[in-house]
Amino acid sequence: MTRTVRFSLYAIALSFVLLVTLAGWIVFFFDASKFREPISNLVESRSGYRFSFDGPIQIDFDLDKGLVARLAVSKVSLVKIGGVTTAGALDINSLSLNLNWTQIKAILRGEHIQGSGSFVISQIDIRTLSNELDVDWTIFNSNAFQQASGRGDFEISNRQIEVRDFQFQIADTQVSGALVIKDWEKTPSSQFEISIPTLDIRHYLRTDHQSFLDGFILLSLPALAVSAIDVEGLVSIGSLHSAGIVMKDVRVPVHSRDGQIVSSPVSAKLYGGSILIDTLMSREDDRAYFYSYQQITDIQIGQALADIGLTEMVEARADLDLALAFSSQDLSEGMTSADGVILLTGTNGKLKGFDLQRLIQQLTEGDNVDASLWLGDGLTTPVGDFSVSVKVANGRVESEDLAIEIADLEARGAGQYRLESERLNYRLLLSLEGSDVAKLLPAPLNSGLMMLPLKISGNREKPDVSIDMPAFFQIQMNHLMGGSSPIKKQAVDPESVSKLRVIQATVNKGINAFVTNRLLEVEVKAE
Repeated sequence: MTRTVRFSLYAIALSFVLLVTLAGWIVFFFDASKFREPISNLVESRSGYRFSFDGPIQIDFDLDKGLVARLAVSKVSLVKIGGVTTAGALDINSLSLNLNWTQIKAILRGEHIQGSGSFVISQIDIRTLSNELDVDWTIFNSNAFQQASGRGDFEISNRQIEVRDFQFQIADTQVSGALVIKDWEKTPSSQFEISIPTLDIRHYLRTDHQSFLDGFILLSLPALAVSAIDVEGLVSIGSLHSAGIVMKDVRVPVHSRDGQIVSSPVSAKLYGGSILIDTLMSREDDRAYFYSYQQITDIQIGQALADIGLTEMVEARADLDLALAFSSQDLSEGMTSADGVILLTGTNGKLKGFDLQRLIQQLTEGDNVDASLWLGDGLTTPVGDFSVSVKVANGRVESEDLAIEIADLEARGAGQYRLESERLNYRLLLSLEGSDVAKLLPAPLNSGLMMLPLKISGNREKPDVSIDMPAFFQIQMNHLMGGSSPIKKQAVDPESVSKLRVIQATVNKGINAFVTNRLLEVEVKAE
């Protein structure tokens, strides 16, 4: 063995002994807690976040995996962000960071920190921590997202933070998943997958202007919440509850790039049917505008109406097409500020609680009308085909073209419903032409055009129903002067259809442009 080789072996052995000695000294004698202030200063200089280290700081080594240092801290609180006091924004119960020899040398050279570890957070105020992301928190309750706790594993490398297998508790909601934040110091972008077993939106969304129809726009909230950063992600919700509406197996993909947001296709199951939603966000005049086109197929419309507290009298299946537009500033007001159209079609249903056919039979047979025979639980009136288009604007829901077949009688309807006051003002026109009951009506109802106009008004939960006599006489006068029957052929309002198609085209155009731009970016990077 040459002298040079022996010297090299001695040097290696000495270095190993020194490292072991240093590691032992650090583990058994070095008190890292005395360096809380320098550590706080170092973290603040690198990140802009100042932490208070109130618990012990421990350092140990794992020599079985090479030279791996483990830094463990407890009772850590975030006290400032960029010089702004943030008491209670983040309290870390425990945090560990593992560093190999290469990562340790990089830190000593002044490079960005890299490593892996785990955390347990006892309190986190998400709203305070996301101030720099310019999230519009006004759409949520004042205390939403201010009380949360959780745990997870993380890895820091190449200016990227990856959080794996995290589990958080936000109010009554459990959230789990994975998150990657890239270039987090300059222009952050994120990829995520989030799973939520059950979400009750009333815990988070402001209720001062909520309507039972707000469930149609709530699925746009994830897209709005991340509008300030570039994002690719998926939110999966097992059960979503909103003002009575219940949705199952909800999947909300979110794609955000340079202020443009696409959430498509959002999917969910509800009331025996399904829903597909395409949502686009665009910026105009420094405001964010959302356009949403939704297709709801084969749902049990009666069960939905019962859950939202509207009525329990309907049993039918229906299809709905919805096209809605609203701004981010108006989203907190729900459907009261939305503009759009709802088209509904259905067939072969029932109205529960009365039997109109049995009532007609009693009248035609000349018997005394016995309410117990036609009115009560277990009795139903058949409903045939029905359709209606609804225009939503200025806090009102208006319809001019309700067409429905009730107990083989044709009916038409028109009117409006005010979302904020929940007041209903509707007119229903029931045709008695050709029916046996028309022959038994007293004068003047038994002459002229056999139409029965009904007025439905008042609060939606307990509306008043009465015969509209002024409308009846007006119909008869119009008939005597040669006017046509007010019962028109069933047809959807062309203005409503046109408005729906305009919003649908806006959504499709925006999504296609977003996809095209993304593909062009991929091609440029590939070159």
